[in-house]
Amino acid sequence: YLQRVSFLMREGRPANDIAVYLPVPDTWAHFVPGKISSLIETMSQRMGPEVLTSIIEAGFNLDFVDDGVLMDRASVQDGQLAIGKNRYRAIILPGIERMQPATMRALESYARQGVRIIATRRVPALAPGYLASATDHASIAAAAARLFGPSSSSGTFVERESDLASALTTHIVPDMAVSSGASAMGFVHRRTTEADMYFVANTSNVPQSFTAAF
Repeated sequence: YLQRVSFLMREGRPANDIAVYLPVPDTWAHFVPGKISSLIETMSQRMGPEVLTSIIEAGFNLDFVDDGVLMDRASVQDGQLAIGKNRYRAIILPGIERMQPATMRALESYARQGVRIIATRRVPALAPGYLASATDHASIAAAAARLFGPSSSSGTFVERESDLASALTTHIVPDMAVSSGASAMGFVHRRTTEADMYFVANTSNVPQSFTAAF
């Protein structure tokens, strides 16, 4: 059984709908001389505990992206963010304060082409680094106001991350929706040229009974 499942989970490519922007600039800005800790651990702390859980409970899976990927390797095809062979229907900015101006311009372009951009807790307001000018900071704040303002059709601001799942399902059909027990259910979605394959797991220690829509 394990061999068969492992074989299937290596076939095709991942089919994850959500791209989560890593808070790398914010993490570097958080460090001070004499207090440099683990980059990954500090990044995880800045991202917070609710973002990933909310995405999964809403019926989606995710990949992480950074400035280099968004600026150099991404494009939009049929209203979806295309990175290599992967396609994403939304980009989430988890409590991001600092962002490269070029990345912010790229996000605005993606939003105009139909990709949903969701910011949680706050919207970007600063450019990273000591060399950033007042003009750089102003450009980030102005772009965020355009992208997440009340007149935006592709940008969404979610103040409380407990509301992120609702914001996602309002705009995007979940990859896997269950009638009950969403917090206990995990899944992996792989796509080949011939089929879509889902591996569904009950991660709790009690039986679950539900109806699922894929």
